[in-house]
Amino acid sequence: MKVYLIIGAGSDIGIAYIQRLIKSENDIHIITLYRNMSEKLRAVIESQKDRFLPLQVDLSDPEQIKKAIDEINEEGLIPTHILHLAARPYEFAKIKNWDESDVKESMQISVYSFAKICSEYLPKMAKAKSGKVVAIVSSVTFDEPPKFTSMYTTVKYALLGFIKSAAVEYADKGITVSALSPDMVDTKFLSNIDEHIKEMAIEDSPNKRLITADEVAEKIEYLFLDESDNKNGINMKM
Repeated sequence: MKVYLIIGAGSDIGIAYIQRLIKSENDIHIITLYRNMSEKLRAVIESQKDRFLPLQVDLSDPEQIKKAIDEINEEGLIPTHILHLAARPYEFAKIKNWDESDVKESMQISVYSFAKICSEYLPKMAKAKSGKVVAIVSSVTFDEPPKFTSMYTTVKYALLGFIKSAAVEYADKGITVSALSPDMVDTKFLSNIDEHIKEMAIEDSPNKRLITADEVAEKIEYLFLDESDNKNGINMKM
């Protein structure tokens, strides 16, 4: 049985992916780590309760992450697929306003929590000689990042560095670890962004619109397919 561990399951992308997953897969179990239970996520879980292990976790708290791992292990579940979506909302800040506490919290949510979970389950995947890990990074890791995103960009590069290192370390163990880096996605993640910035992103987009959560979910679905076994260590832009 496939076991999907979705970190940041309450995000718009997380919900879009889960909806696709339960339509396309039958013999699966889905572990959802979320900070807040939205009505959308609740409805999805309620529709097929027996397939879900929902866990409320504040990823900025290492003790809560450890507790979540303990609960997963107590259930006897070993993830075969890990999807990492968790991040702080996108914000602009000049370097002169660099806030170390914000960066530390972002690193904890985006990088340290993911690394902790991977350190627990990648060795177990290796014993099974099979597993797939996908993390959402950002298009800022391609070319020049936008102005006033030093804190955001620093965290994303740190996450990408971990992904590439994990991909190399487990390449001969039947495991793929990949990154997906979309341009601006139309989700609640952009709630702190000025509308003018969104308009500029739309103008720069080939399709003259923002990427949708479902389009990102479709790419995630592709990276989890057996056909993508040769995609280890990639950073796929979209």
